[in-house]
Amino acid sequence: MTSCIGGALLKGDYLEKIKSVGFKVKILSETKNLTEQQTCELDFESLNIEATKSN
Repeated sequence: MTSCIGGALLKGDYLEKIKSVGFKVKILSETKNLTEQQTCELDFESLNIEATKSN
């Protein structure tokens, strides 16, 4: 298992952590069909986000 998957968060938890410190989050894209080779046959998805914070 790779380190990025080993430290992965659930999507909702990840987005809530970012929002809880004042960022507005826009999901730019989601990839749900990662290959079995990339994910060790586990169900994962990848997100690309834009997070902005006003002063």
